[in-house]
Amino acid sequence: VELSGDGRGAGGRPVTAAAMGKKKGSKGRGAKERSAAPISAASADAVVAAAETAQAAPPPFDADALMDKFDGAVDSLEYELAYKLAARALEMAPDHQRALESLGALCLELGRPDDAYDLLARAEELYPDLGPSKYLYLGQLRQGAEALNTFAKGVRLLQAQRDGLLMQLEAGAASDSAGAGELVALQEALAATRRDISKAQCAAAEVYMTDLCFEPKAGEQCLGHLEAATTEDPSNVEAGQTMCSCLISLNRPDEARAVLEKSVARWWGNGEPEGIFAAGSSDQNGGGAGAGSGALRMQEASEELPVYEVRIGSAKLLLEVGHREMAAKVLDQLLAEDDEVVEVWYLRGWTCHLEEQFADAFEALTKARTLHRTLGCDDEPMLQHIEELLGELEAAGHAQELEPEGEDELAKAGGNMDTS
Repeated sequence: VELSGDGRGAGGRPVTAAAMGKKKGSKGRGAKERSAAPISAASADAVVAAAETAQAAPPPFDADALMDKFDGAVDSLEYELAYKLAARALEMAPDHQRALESLGALCLELGRPDDAYDLLARAEELYPDLGPSKYLYLGQLRQGAEALNTFAKGVRLLQAQRDGLLMQLEAGAASDSAGAGELVALQEALAATRRDISKAQCAAAEVYMTDLCFEPKAGEQCLGHLEAATTEDPSNVEAGQTMCSCLISLNRPDEARAVLEKSVARWWGNGEPEGIFAAGSSDQNGGGAGAGSGALRMQEASEELPVYEVRIGSAKLLLEVGHREMAAKVLDQLLAEDDEVVEVWYLRGWTCHLEEQFADAFEALTKARTLHRTLGCDDEPMLQHIEELLGELEAAGHAQELEPEGEDELAKAGGNMDTS
């Protein structure tokens, strides 16, 4: 989850997509996933050297200038170059706040958590009251009560930042000297800060669902953080999904379903659950599309969509609360965007299996198995379930004789499966 406000480190740009929430495992994203642009070590060194010699006029080239170039390298996905630029900045200024925090975030993106921790902990020691983003990254790298306390520090700094922006907005609105552009910039900064507070509250809630799940009143504490998250940023889809998961674990299915419907409606359809889900539209007991009063009112997805992984989470929760038809629509949309994701094909096959669309289930699960082997996905339990389902389908006579290249062609058919 990308930070939007001070997630830019100490004035830099956001670096990692895994900064908030719990660690992400590989679910078999394919070749269409964005990756860093390749750059050789020699080329990176040459760029750094050229940058240092290109500054003929004052002011002299310094760590701040290197970090400005770091931002450009990150924007271009040239992570190796960005790493070298930040490392050189720290050679010039070992206690440089922006370099410590930005390089720490980059190390998380590059899969170097130990290096990330050392850099961010150093920034925490030197600048405990500056830069909330380091606490949000460090919270991900810590466990239990320590993680919770770390997130709390970040939230306090973000709340102070939010209150300061509110005061500036009030003063600007009451003053004739504040221009419209200045007020818009303040409003955008305030919205970004509130989004980051909401994400931090979600991350704290997840600690109660994992490390501290056996603590007294863990469920109440979790819901408290999630209510704070939605109050700060009502548009946070992940807050709704996490609350749904928490309510499911607390055996409150009706509340979980209502929360998820509201969350999905924020990005699918007209924003109102009633415009997407008919009353009592859970189809777990009444079949799929067109099942009387339980029918789903289909809408087109809105233009502003949550990131791919968040929508996978939505589909999984929709299946869990019994909204199988809506889950199928979300999964078909995901396949239309990227048809080389093992988990999406697996979930699509499982949805078809639940709907007794066995031919489609066999096709989707076969594709999931093929991609799992091809991409080297590390989710073995998922593969075991795929094999189990395919075995059941074959034993029941639902297996299809695919053409020699049939499995490859399946990837091109994402979204074309029968949902009726």
